[in-house]
Amino acid sequence: MFVTKILYRRLRFDRRTIRAGKSALDCMIADSFPKQMLGLMYRKSIRKGEGMLFIFRREGIYPIWMMNMNFPIDIIWISKGEKVVDVEENAVPCRGFFGCKSYYPRKKSQYVLEMGSGEASRRGIKIGSRIRL
Repeated sequence: MFVTKILYRRLRFDRRTIRAGKSALDCMIADSFPKQMLGLMYRKSIRKGEGMLFIFRREGIYPIWMMNMNFPIDIIWISKGEKVVDVEENAVPCRGFFGCKSYYPRKKSQYVLEMGSGEASRRGIKIGSRIRL
């Protein structure tokens, strides 16, 4: 845990407000490989109205792995054109290294948005929705 706190401070996640569904969302920005690898691992929770936005250089298939997570999340894959191409609601953390499920989108995306479980539904986010980045 101590090492993770140091990493979060050292990596300095920028923040950005995006429009996700019916309201604004305060996002930590994961725009480098180290930030994307750390993601939301080891955190105890995520606040309502908060998320993490993964920004990739190009569109592709970006799976999400729930290793070392402590809470379920909603995962939203977003195209280069800011349209939702897939949603995984209530993705649950792994219980161990072996058999840890990866969540894959059905289509290519350039951005992945992670937020607390149930937030996608509460905000009306579904395939085809627009996310203003």
